[in-house]
Parts: sequence; structure tokens; C-alpha cells
Amino acid sequence: MSQQELIDGIGSVLLWGFTPALDLLSFPTTATALPEGPLNFLLVHAGDSRHLLKTIASFSEHFPFLEHKNITFYILERAADCLARQLLQLATIEDPTRDLASRAHFFLDTYGNCLVEEPTVDHIAALAASLRRFVTGGSQPSQLFPRTIVDLSQLKARDRDELDLIFRSYLPSHGSFASSAALASAHTAPVDILLKRDERVRQYYGKRYDHRSNLVDWDYHFKLREWGCAMIGEAEYRQWRLTGYAFQLRDGGNSKLNPTVATLVKGRQAGAEVSIRGFWGDIANSPYMSFGLQSSDPDYMRIRDGKYTYTATARSLTNLRAIAGSFDRLPALCPLPEAPPQSPETAGPQTGEASQPAVTQTPLEVGSIRVVPLMGTLPELLKKSRYRNLFHGVLLDSTAMNTIPLLGDLVSLEGAVVTVEGVRMVADLAAEAKREYWCRVRAMVAEAGWQLVEERRPEQNVSAAAPLSTQSPPRATTSSVASSDPVIREEQCPGSDGSDVSCPSPHRVATNVKDRPMQAETPIPTPATPSSRSQVDGTPAASPTVQRLQMLSERFSGFHTDLETEAQQRRQDDEIRVQSIRDVVSKIEKNLTMEIKRRQEADRALQNLLEMRVNSLQEALESDLKDKLRQIMTAVESLNGRVQQIEHDVKDEKESRQKELEDTNALLLRQLNTLQNTFEMEKMSRMERETQILKRMSDDVFRLQEKIDGEKLARETGLAQLRDEMQEGAQARTKVDEKMRAHFLEEIASLHAQLQAEQQAREANEEQIVATVEDVVSGLQDGLHVITH
Repeated sequence: MSQQELIDGIGSVLLWGFTPALDLLSFPTTATALPEGPLNFLLVHAGDSRHLLKTIASFSEHFPFLEHKNITFYILERAADCLARQLLQLATIEDPTRDLASRAHFFLDTYGNCLVEEPTVDHIAALAASLRRFVTGGSQPSQLFPRTIVDLSQLKARDRDELDLIFRSYLPSHGSFASSAALASAHTAPVDILLKRDERVRQYYGKRYDHRSNLVDWDYHFKLREWGCAMIGEAEYRQWRLTGYAFQLRDGGNSKLNPTVATLVKGRQAGAEVSIRGFWGDIANSPYMSFGLQSSDPDYMRIRDGKYTYTATARSLTNLRAIAGSFDRLPALCPLPEAPPQSPETAGPQTGEASQPAVTQTPLEVGSIRVVPLMGTLPELLKKSRYRNLFHGVLLDSTAMNTIPLLGDLVSLEGAVVTVEGVRMVADLAAEAKREYWCRVRAMVAEAGWQLVEERRPEQNVSAAAPLSTQSPPRATTSSVASSDPVIREEQCPGSDGSDVSCPSPHRVATNVKDRPMQAETPIPTPATPSSRSQVDGTPAASPTVQRLQMLSERFSGFHTDLETEAQQRRQDDEIRVQSIRDVVSKIEKNLTMEIKRRQEADRALQNLLEMRVNSLQEALESDLKDKLRQIMTAVESLNGRVQQIEHDVKDEKESRQKELEDTNALLLRQLNTLQNTFEMEKMSRMERETQILKRMSDDVFRLQEKIDGEKLARETGLAQLRDEMQEGAQARTKVDEKMRAHFLEEIASLHAQLQAEQQAREANEEQIVATVEDVVSGLQDGLHVITH
């Protein structure tokens, strides 16, 4: 496969790595022989937070060596999207408001799925809003990261602004605001993840796009399974390669786009620099490598009928639950809310998963854990003097392997270890390229003057080295580290692609530093004294270091011979396979030639028979057509006569209808005139009656008013005459007057109300009469219109 096809598969932004999560404290030089003071680790272009989470979660294993010790992790990334995703992942694992199952569920849903569940979208939006406030200085970091200290002081203002834009794009309403900056518009533009991923897949497969299902089967059976990754289920691997849906946590629940996998890539278009947001992650190497290949629970690694009983999704869930539980044992930086109890609703479906033991919430007395995000590349980091001689451990992604010679100033501390990720599980990398990769790693390590160290861990895919030192005491010396390189480890069986063939249960042969006593480490040679030498047959005894070097040289002596023998055997097997395939192909060609001849003869016979049948059918069809044509002509002539008769009848009917219409129209006009005259007369009589009624009413009102005036005058006269006599009972008489006045007012009001009611009733009657007349006129007009037309 060409380099361009390899790049098309891996993508421009590393959303997950090619190796399982690695505990950086598992190496002897950083766990059993810790130096005094704080520990500093540098993770270069890891792409995700798997190594960081694994290392912090392993503090309980290394607790006797880490008590009250401060540890700082520096995370160096080229893309701000990777930093944003790692901060979101760390905040998810440390979320004190959710139980362990919910944290693992949300982590996996956002980690590798293009479509996520609706609760996950709400979770992303809530954390993104908090992270925006944290990045811009609006909230305390302990609210988001209660177990660790996230220090953003090493980021520039430009980097913080870019992180703010990325977290803003995680919000559901991120497209509602406007920004004049091109970078802001690129970050906030809505992205259809499925469409962008399909475009990447079409570019990756090219003409083979319609056969991608077969190519996925080939990659699974002849690449993953041969590399010892059979613990990844075929169905889930196929589903991820074809749809981008890696972790099926619930049935049919994923319907929302995952905004965290939409990343930004800068390039040039028509000579101008542009920023394009889309899906630029990996489409060839699955996200199951990080947490889905191993499990500390033997039930999850059980094999039945040649297949693993649990999928990589189930192992990832249980591993992340264990990591979240380990985080809960760390001391909290602030008072935490009480976590909700784990329930089936929050934990999700647990079908097929083993029961998890309860996590003992015993806090560890560990010092501060700091996480320091950095933006840029390793050469840019080396220009800053503050990072020189700072790190006790450096982890390099395989894409940063070429920077090994530049690490001399960063890891010159005694006992420091540099870990380099491998490429054994990169799907599109050829076997020769993998061998060349490890050869270059060994060459650069030797050129830098470092010492290769080893630990038997076939499930890991890393190699490590440490600086040589002849001045340090035996406690601070380097020991062995995990490696999958066959040149480094003789115990593994090398494959044809330069990788090792892992055993079905890698965890059974994996050994950790904590399982070995410190005396098993290889000390750095010290000057020998005569008293420390023993004589055997007069020959001085070799030192332990010389003996170990001799053993290593004996191991490496037959390595190239074994490789050549293996390659020759594979070539012979390939030749046998090719010859068998050629024989099968020749047989298929012969059978195909005979089948072609037979089908040609059958086609000719069928063609002759078809021509005979066509001729006979044509003759029969011509005779039938002639008979039918004669019948049709006769029927047409009879139809012509009938049509003429119908036309004559229609003409007579039309004339009679016209005459009837005219008569009906004249009758209707006469009736309409009569009705209008009647209506006018009724209207005039109604108006006369209303005038008389109004006149009588006005006369009644006038007489009533006269009576009222006369009564009023009489009462006022009587009151004037009796005023002197009624001074003592003025109050009583006043009440009587008020009652009388109220009575008169009520009578007047009732009279007015009766007059108004009478008037309204008459108006209603008139309106009803007018409406009836209008309805009659409208009906007459409609009838006239129908008759006219």
C-alpha cells in the first residue's frame, strides 16, 4: 500500500492510538527506584488520554512508592482538538455527579462513535459549557477536576481561544452566533460527521468502495487475528469500519452526531491558507486498541469454541469502570456532592458482562497530581530551557519516533525512561515498513547512547530505552520494559511482518515490575576488587553484567538465521499456495471455455427456434389484424350514423331549452319586481309605525316628566312649609326622601330600559326581515344565473 493510502486511512488528526493503554509507572526505573522529589512525565502526541488515565488509575498498585509524592503529566499535542478531547475525557472520568457505569458509558460513546445517544449530547454540552468557563478563567478547576490539578498556564492566549472555540462547537446551539474571524467560523460551522466520514472512506477505497465489506473481512481475518487481536469481535469491527459506530452500548439509541470527532485541519487551497472542519480521524485502525484488548478479570478473557465470549466493548466498559473507581480513591481537592447510586437506568444494559466487585473507597495519601497541557511540537518544546533535565519519563507516539535524537536534554536525569509506541497493529503498514521502523528505533537509541531495556509483556506494543549511566547507585539503575519487538525479546514467536504472535491470553504471561523483587534488577557494573573475585580452575569469574551481555549475545547470534529460515519457509508456502491457485484457475478456465461453447450452441439453436416462432406469430397476427380492421370499419360506419342522429337531437334540444330559459327568465323578472314593490311598501309601513311609536313614547316621557316636575314642586313646597316643624326629625325625613328619590330613579331607569328593549326588539325584527328578503333575492338571482347558463 502506498504512503498516500496509509495517510488516507490514519487521517490527519489522531483521535485514538495504535496501542493499548500503558502504565508509565510500571517500569522499574520509575516505580521501584523513584528519585527524591516530584516526578515529571511527558506524553508526546498520544492523541487521547488512555496512558494518562491508566497511569493515574494505577497509583493504588504503586502506592508504597508514591506516598505524598507530587506527580506532573505534561501533555504535548499538535492539534487543539486532541487537547480538547482529552480534557473532556478527563472531566468525564472525574465527574463526581455520576456513578461509575455512567462515566464509562459516556466516555466510550464520545470516544469512538460518530453517532451518540441524546443523553450523551446533553452530557457533552454540560461539560463543554463548564470547560469554556474554565479555559477563559471563569470557574475554578476543582469544579471540573476534583481529583487532579489541570494547569493551563503554559498555554498561550491564542491556544486558549482556540480551545474555547472548540468547546463552543460542542454546544448544540453553537451555530447561532456570528464571528468575523475565519478560524472561529471554521470551528463553529455545523458538520455532518457521517457525510464527511463517507467522503473519507470513498477516497480511501477508491474503485474498491463497492467491495469494502470484503476488504474489511480480509483485514480482520488476515491482519487483526494474525496479530493476536482476536479478542475484537468480527461483528463490532465490521460495524465500525462500515458505519463509524464502534461501541454499541444500547440498542438503537444512537441518533445524534458526535461533535467531539469533528476536527479542524489547516491547508492551502488556490494558494491561500484555509481551515476545514470535518472528520479527519482514523478510518482504518479501530478505537478498540486502547481499552478493549486486555482485562484484569479472567472472565472477560475466556475463550469458548475458539472465540472470545466477551467483546472489546464489554472489556472497554469494565476497564473504564475500574479506572473511574481508582480515580474515586484519590484525595479530593474540594468537597464533592454525593454520587448517585448506580441504577439500571444510569448503568445501561449489562447483558453478557460479569458482575463488578464493589470498589473500596479507601483514600490514598498521594500528593498532588498535575496535568499540564502543551501545544506545539517537540522541537519547539526543546527551545524552552525550563523543560531541560525535567522529565523522568517520556512517551512518544509512533508518529513522533523521529524525535528520539532530540530527547537528550529532556531525559538526562538518572533512571529516566523513554517509551516508544509500536506499529504492530497499524493495518495498512507493510511488514517491511514495520521491520524498518524497529530498526530505526534501535539505531537512534544506540546513537543517543541509551540502553535498551525489556520486560515480557506481549500484549503491549511498546519499546523503551533509558540513558546509560556509570555513576548512579544500583537502586537507580534501569531494568526491563515492555516491548513487542522480536529483536528485543527472544521469548516471542516473530511473524513474517516483523511483529510477534501474541498468545491467546496475553494477560497470563504479562509480568509487572511489582511482581519481581528489587534484587532481580540488573545493576550497572562497578569497579571490581580482588576480594570480590572467585577462582575456578585459575580463571577469574566474570561479573554479572558480563554474564548477562554474553547471554544476550547468544540470544541474538541465531536471530538473523531464524529470520532467513522463517522467510524461506514462508516463500515456499507462498509458492505452494500460488501453484495450487494456478491449478484451480486453469481448471476454472477450461470449464469456462466448455461452458461458453455449450452456451453459444444453445444460443444459436434458441435463435433459430425464436425466428421460426416469430414468423408464424407474424403471419397469424397479420390475418387477425385484417379481420379486426374489417370489423372496426363496419363499427365506425354505424357509429357515424348514430353520431349524426345525436347531433340533430342535440340541436333540437338546445333550441327548446333556449326557449324555456327565456320564458323562465321573464317570469322570474316579473316576480322579482313584484317582490321588490312589496318590500318597499312593507318598509314604508314599518317606518310609519315606528314613527308613531316613537311619538307616543316621547309624549309619554313628556307627560311623565311633567308629572315628576309637578310632584317635585309640590314636595318642595310641602318641605318648605314643614321645615321648621321637622328639624328634630330631619335625619328620619332625609332618609325617607332618599328612599323616595331612589324609588323614582329606579322607576325612571326601568322605564328607560323597557324603551331600549322595545327599540332593540324592533330593530332585530327589521334586520330579520331585511335578511329574509336578501336571502330570497339571492336565491332568485342564483336561479336566474343557473337558468341563463
